[in-house]
Amino acid sequence: MQRYLLTEAMVGREVAVDIAGPDGTGLLVAAGVRLDRRDVAALLSRGVQHVFLRDELFPDFPVLDTVPVHVRLEAAAAVSDITAALSRPRQERPVAELRRLLQAARKLVEEVLAAEAEVSDLGPWDAGGTDRAAHAVEAAAIAVQIGRHYPLARDQLLRLCLGTLLMDVGLGRMPESILSQPGLLDADGVTAMLGHPRAGWQIIHRWLPSVAPTAASVVLQHHERLDGSGYPKGRQGPDIYLFARIAAVADVLTAVRSDRPHRRRFRPAQIVGLLQEEAGVALDNKSCAIVLRHVAIVPHGAIVRLTDGALAKVVAHSPSAPLQPLCVVLADSGGDIQRRQVQLRGSRVYVREILDDWPQAVLERARRGRIL
Repeated sequence: MQRYLLTEAMVGREVAVDIAGPDGTGLLVAAGVRLDRRDVAALLSRGVQHVFLRDELFPDFPVLDTVPVHVRLEAAAAVSDITAALSRPRQERPVAELRRLLQAARKLVEEVLAAEAEVSDLGPWDAGGTDRAAHAVEAAAIAVQIGRHYPLARDQLLRLCLGTLLMDVGLGRMPESILSQPGLLDADGVTAMLGHPRAGWQIIHRWLPSVAPTAASVVLQHHERLDGSGYPKGRQGPDIYLFARIAAVADVLTAVRSDRPHRRRFRPAQIVGLLQEEAGVALDNKSCAIVLRHVAIVPHGAIVRLTDGALAKVVAHSPSAPLQPLCVVLADSGGDIQRRQVQLRGSRVYVREILDDWPQAVLERARRGRIL
């Protein structure tokens, strides 16, 4: 099976895993069902972003997410709930919402710590998208993986995770007209955006005083940069707290892996180049190095186009060679169908781009039984 970004192109495809609601509860579509247009429209209206579908070319391919889907959904729902609670005028502290968020953070940390693989899959391509809660969960999972290899103690990982889940809580009080602007923000939008870290920190200071200052520092400083080019205060180097430096790398990685209204997601080589160029300049050097070795830039199971033009599926990672995983090639650059395993590491070929699905011509050939 394969995880897909949910679009109308999924009509007619078979669901491989039950689809639950965004809060992790309530069966929406059962495994084995073929999606029709009404199904896709209903799922999108409920906030479902990704689904597992049967990959016709690899029907029994396993999913190796480090953090299971239900843990992600629960964490995203908890982030949404506490953000909504803090964005409304209120007289009481959101105790129940914070308790739920803490529980979600604990589960996320435990899943990352339980992973045995040297390279972790911490979310599908385009996992964050434009959904702020999904973005926070993806970034938190990456931050915990970075912290694990720093290494940080378990209680420190929990505070890092909590701070990253809360990092954009200040956006909850921004006007929707700004948040929903297509393309680049106008001057008012930029001003409001630059102020959201401080707004988030003030919200936490007032309404969530039990949150540790180390976690709150992530909210205030995750947009600061080592060279002083960040905001809200233009802090530099050691003046930026460690948790915030780690969260900044996780936040950037999540953002560039996702499509945004003003740009397409980065290709894998662009992501690697960005991390290499910014390491020690704007972003924490050690965190960037950990990502390049221990976080899958190209996810397990991804459908990819290689630099030699071939189409392939990623079946295993290559530590320290994030663009050269072990693949099964299904079609060469001329479109000739084949099925051969290729270890890219050590070759001159690497992953050029990640595709949302197999090209229609390949699927049609597979349906006619022409792939052996």
